Amino acid sequence: VEVSGNDALEFEMIKDYMYSQRYAEFEGKYWMPIEERFTANVDIPFPGLPIFDFEYVAAIYDYRFEIDHPSGTFDEFIIEVAETADDIDSAAWFDAPTIPLSPKEISAYIYIDSVGNAPKPVLKKLLHAGLGLVFIASTRHDIFHFNRVEGPYLGLGLGFKDKSGALKVHLKSGWAFKGEYWQHRYGFDYKFLKQPEMKFGFEYHDEIVHRPTIVSPYDHNPTLASIVYKYDPFDYYLEKGFRAKLWLRPLRKIRVGLEYQDYDQYSVRNSTDYSIWGRKESHRENPAIIDGKLRSVTGKIVWDSRPRIKNKGDELTINSVPGTIITAAMEYTSPDFIDNDFDFRRYYLSIERHQRTLGLGITSLWLFGGMANGTLPPQRYFTIDYGTEGLPSDQGFKTLDESNFHGKRAASIYIEHDFGKLVFRKTGLPLIKDIPFSLSLYGGIFWTDLENQTLSPDNSYIRIAEKPYRELGFKIGRIPPINLELFFTWQLSDYNTEKFSFGIGFGF
Repeated sequence: VEVSGNDALEFEMIKDYMYSQRYAEFEGKYWMPIEERFTANVDIPFPGLPIFDFEYVAAIYDYRFEIDHPSGTFDEFIIEVAETADDIDSAAWFDAPTIPLSPKEISAYIYIDSVGNAPKPVLKKLLHAGLGLVFIASTRHDIFHFNRVEGPYLGLGLGFKDKSGALKVHLKSGWAFKGEYWQHRYGFDYKFLKQPEMKFGFEYHDEIVHRPTIVSPYDHNPTLASIVYKYDPFDYYLEKGFRAKLWLRPLRKIRVGLEYQDYDQYSVRNSTDYSIWGRKESHRENPAIIDGKLRSVTGKIVWDSRPRIKNKGDELTINSVPGTIITAAMEYTSPDFIDNDFDFRRYYLSIERHQRTLGLGITSLWLFGGMANGTLPPQRYFTIDYGTEGLPSDQGFKTLDESNFHGKRAASIYIEHDFGKLVFRKTGLPLIKDIPFSLSLYGGIFWTDLENQTLSPDNSYIRIAEKPYRELGFKIGRIPPINLELFFTWQLSDYNTEKFSFGIGFGF
């Protein structure tokens, strides 16, 4: 079998691709693939980079048929890699059928071996070290991060798991140089039931955390944007205490969680005004919270249609189209329930949906609604933040400048439709139908309200959107030489942020 694709199948930067499989008969009745091969040319639109080709080849063997498996073996993960998948002596690989190396591959391996054993220039070592530091700052928050409250943070994070993967332990400690305090986080998760899946977790931490936001994911690390040009949508406070959580997956796509939190929370101030580019503007002032003891119970239910894989004990979710994530949660705290300094009930619902629409591209929807009863402290406000980076994001409002909007109640909807190249192709007009760029339309609206809640002097910075905040725009993507994206956005409401925003992003 040998197949390729027509114009409807688009691979970024991959041209002239071909996929093939060879089959053989097993046990006199099963025709199964014994070799698969994928070849293509790669054209990266960057000056000086040549077009190169690659070939992927795999041999498939050792088929077994009509094997009995325990019920539920294939119900949860679309792919599961065993913990011992790589624990095979090299001799076992040589005993299996192999695909001989081509002359090009033999020549390439000789070159790689010679380069690998050659002394590396000092400049190259420095470049690798610099890239390594950037990688750590971007991905390893537990080793290094930077923000206006802590300044530079240096620490160590470790994770352990038992052979079965049921018990996972994480340890983290470090020092904030400008804030001048130690920070710690220790905890574990234990899966004590597989069917239905049930986990228990416990964690103690004494560290700087940030308020929950609606646009930026909670685990986002804004270090690079903050240290380079003072861009950070988060507001921080100090939290000491513990939480215990119980998670149950009664159905394949549904998770239900119950969490008890017991924290002491304190306001913190800016400790540094440093940035590499040295903008004249200072870092945003970190606002105060209401200090006190928070003891609360949170219940959450999540429906996630995306497929999941398990790679050596680590569970991962694959983004797919169509795909839907629905999350509903409630947090409750009151002195009538247990001794603490707060009294509120907080509810929210979020929906994220991606789908193909009428054969005209992919539509993405982000919907959020939240409300609270009682006196909600600032550290639990619903916050429409201005995004995860200094670059535009698909689901973020792009005309907010560097303004967050807060509320005791909030509602937000953002929608984008990515036509890809279809709009140009379907015109059938010469020149226009061959335009290589993509086109997207997007827009959003949100509203926040404090419902007559009195603000303290330290929270005079609070911005609310009593009248709906609206924006509309379009994006041109896949622009050479590095797959640029251009965002053109207009604010349709009347707030003192930006009336028009032009942004540049990357489509990788």
